[in-house]
Amino acid sequence: MAHGYPSRLVSRTDRAVVRGLVAAGVVGLFGAAPAPGETLRGSGYAFPDVLPAMGQALEVVGQFDMESSDPPFDVTPGTREYTWTLYGSVVHEIREPSSGIRYLDLTFGVLEVRSDASFNSIFRPNPPNALVPSTFHDGEVVLLGSVTELTIREIFGIVTASGQVRFEAGSGLPDMSSGHWAVNAALSMKGGEIPEGYGSRWNLEVSPSRSVHVNDETWSNIKALYR
Repeated sequence: MAHGYPSRLVSRTDRAVVRGLVAAGVVGLFGAAPAPGETLRGSGYAFPDVLPAMGQALEVVGQFDMESSDPPFDVTPGTREYTWTLYGSVVHEIREPSSGIRYLDLTFGVLEVRSDASFNSIFRPNPPNALVPSTFHDGEVVLLGSVTELTIREIFGIVTASGQVRFEAGSGLPDMSSGHWAVNAALSMKGGEIPEGYGSRWNLEVSPSRSVHVNDETWSNIKALYR
């Protein structure tokens, strides 16, 4: 997918460093380290069908996999589905510190976690439509929170997103050790496995956050850490 970057060959060192950064979740790709235990994992799809441009809003709809999650609240997998929606965030700044590297900073948004027994959520093509996002917004509100510091990072074709969420309401809130959680996602950009009208697949993990110090670094300084 073209992004307007000059054509270049990514060196073996670059590729190794990017893989290491994504795996380790350091140097600003994931700006907070999750606490052990409470974790929600799932996947979903974002629209519009490209990464949002300046002033454009982002919406993501998805489902949590409670079999691979460690939720702080009681769940009943197999009898109820657990959906999530991230909406309201708008791109307010785009930074391109060097060729092949781009950061999209987004405004405040909302993250909802809902549960119902209908199992009616569906990724119908070309959202928004009659079923998207409505079938992800129905049911009991388990968690409702404000998303802050949401950033999408594109580094030589590898795309991640991270931010913070402060959960403020929902039936699951009393069971949580903290309302402050980190939102991390690995993004797969538009391809054959992504429904028409969506721009990316999000593999999402949400966990209680503990702050870690993150410094802004040049790409050459980051690579030096891995030599």
